[in-house]
Amino acid sequence: MNSMNLLFSVFGGMIGAIFGPITTFIVVGFVGLAGVIATISGSTFDWIGIVALGPIFGPHVAFVGGVAAAAYAKKIGGLESGKDIVTPLLSIKKPSVILVGGIFGSAGYLLNDLLATLFPGKFDSLAFTIVITAIVAKILFGELGLSGIYGSTPKEIKEAGGRFSSRSPIQWLPYLSTGVEKLLVACSLGGASAYITYIMLQNPETAGVAAFVGFFMSAASLLWLINGFAIPVTHHMTLCASYAVVASGGSIVWGITGAIIAAFAADFLAQAFLLYGSDVHVDPPSMGIAVTSLLLLTVFPAMNLTNSVAVIGVVLVGCLVVILKQETHEKSVRKISQVD
Repeated sequence: MNSMNLLFSVFGGMIGAIFGPITTFIVVGFVGLAGVIATISGSTFDWIGIVALGPIFGPHVAFVGGVAAAAYAKKIGGLESGKDIVTPLLSIKKPSVILVGGIFGSAGYLLNDLLATLFPGKFDSLAFTIVITAIVAKILFGELGLSGIYGSTPKEIKEAGGRFSSRSPIQWLPYLSTGVEKLLVACSLGGASAYITYIMLQNPETAGVAAFVGFFMSAASLLWLINGFAIPVTHHMTLCASYAVVASGGSIVWGITGAIIAAFAADFLAQAFLLYGSDVHVDPPSMGIAVTSLLLLTVFPAMNLTNSVAVIGVVLVGCLVVILKQETHEKSVRKISQVD
């Protein structure tokens, strides 16, 4: 742990609160792409590690601080929703909110440093840090305490098929809720990221940044999301696709498989920990990255299943089952509507 970095992580968390979590994450995307270009151009400065993913703008610091600050702002009546990750919190004119961001920013820095030290290369420590700190914020600032982590499922949601059903009226991304939609986006964006990673791994001068290009591009694309365009959130898919390619020694098919797992994991975990319970943002992409990176970097290698045809088959069959189940239900609904 670097004491100077710890100090600046306080500022990073405050910046996340001042500008809003998602804005600072979009900055990560653009700054990260600049870092990739700098590295390819021969720069020896660690632009990605120090700036984009470092102790100030790194998501484990700035995004964490912003999320916790939003939760606290809701608790003290300064924000309508604790899940609001768009509003720049300086605008609500409550200095304590910015200070909470700083406290959580430093906590995120310390936790990530601990996880990366204890479990190097075993999973994405930044993603786990974002998830853990969000759950802590949910307990501390949420209206339901411990019970608010998962929450209860309302009767009308149960009648619609339950919180994990694509028929539920409450969705993380309504335009990315069906199995077909998730599969198409994961294959296309994950495939693109896997291909870029594979190509860059072939060149020693670009191999060091190969895993981050798709992730940074996806993060930067969120600029259009906050401006009202219904684009998919994809950084969990593109990053996990890259992780899978690196872990498998260059398999693009395995990369696409990683993206599919991340897509479905993020949506499932959003229903579990974001959409119900206390009004605090527990980030679905971070949850998807955390779980999928653990599978790709630790579980599958330990079981000798990396690039396994069996795993690829199970993932594809699982997708097919979900899609067929949803299509069958839609046909049933249409028939009932025609009878009525």
